[in-house]
Amino acid sequence: MKLVDNIKNQFKDKPTLRKVISWLFQLVLFVVIFKVASWWQQKDMLPSDESSLAPSFTLPSITGDVINFSTNRTSQQAKQTLLYFFAPWCTVCHYSVGSLQSIKDKSSEEELSIFMIALDWKSKHEVEDFLSKHELDIPVLLGTNKTLKDYKIKGFPSYYLISDSGEIVAKDMGFTTQLGIKSRILLN
Repeated sequence: MKLVDNIKNQFKDKPTLRKVISWLFQLVLFVVIFKVASWWQQKDMLPSDESSLAPSFTLPSITGDVINFSTNRTSQQAKQTLLYFFAPWCTVCHYSVGSLQSIKDKSSEEELSIFMIALDWKSKHEVEDFLSKHELDIPVLLGTNKTLKDYKIKGFPSYYLISDSGEIVAKDMGFTTQLGIKSRILLN
């Protein structure tokens, strides 16, 4: 606090500069708190430092198809895959799912594939009811308790971005915007 007081004393005759310094201090404090909260929220998720491969799975889709996701990727698959884990009862999921559709609409199938994976559902009808409230053109898979455990999902929604070589390159939990998702895709 002595440092802050010294800075205030130096600029007490310059109110505009004092306001700028105050705003910068508050901004830095906000960013630090946000980063610590994000770290705490994501600490139990799978690592995203490209040191671990995404777990493989074979799951039924809501339409009855069977989807096999493997870390043994083929050249026909997209460069990156976004896995969005949601629960039909999750209010935040209802708000964030629109961002996925926007990302899909703006991305080619060669650069990004997106899968929504329903977890913590009691019936297929419950998942269909969730989907009926949104206009989505994204494959929806019916996840299992094994999927939940393999991906260490502790909250909804959770996201993993997987590279073309099957490595986890980004992760997030909770609400995120289209900009947040797009920035993770572009940075990886």
